[in-house]
Amino acid sequence: MTPGLLLLDLDGLIRHWRDSGAREGERLAGLPEGALETAYSLPEYELAQLGVLTDQEWADAVRDHLISQHGPAARTAIPAWRADRGQIDQQMLALVQAARQHVPVAILSNTTSALPADLRLHGISGAFDAVFTSAGLGVAKPAPAAYRAVATTMGISPGRIFFTDDELIHVRGARHAGLQASQFTGPGQFSATLASLGVPLTAPVRAAA
Repeated sequence: MTPGLLLLDLDGLIRHWRDSGAREGERLAGLPEGALETAYSLPEYELAQLGVLTDQEWADAVRDHLISQHGPAARTAIPAWRADRGQIDQQMLALVQAARQHVPVAILSNTTSALPADLRLHGISGAFDAVFTSAGLGVAKPAPAAYRAVATTMGISPGRIFFTDDELIHVRGARHAGLQASQFTGPGQFSATLASLGVPLTAPVRAAA
């Protein structure tokens, strides 16, 4: 049976991070390559993903950490890192838009409060029927409560939602919450999965007036 909602992860599926901004920031600040990777291991990052801190508060914590480790000049790495908002996979976006002609599509992403602005920057804020973030929900995948919050908000039973994510642990969490779910491995596999779910990838033909 065709699902009542397609629920997708964002990063690793539709948006990809090449870290070019981080590398450029490190170069400008004279930092060793990879210095900005510590941004994602700071406790402030997890707090920002859960909505305890804002995205800006996390960035400020990253700046302060870099300065404490490398000196005042490290602050010059931040603007280039922050300006990089990832790249959109146009093939995946086209598949999502084709599927959306037949079934609602929502995003569930473990991310900070920056996502709405990021979607506007990429010109895709209207590309989905709903967008859910861990920061907004106050709970992150793979916790079952994250998936159930989506189901409740969308007014659909978990069993009628199909979810896909590139991280298997999030797929397992979705299944535990009662969703249909499979791991994402690429656009070709995603297209085949949609076909297996009975979701056409062409717009419906309208009867002539």
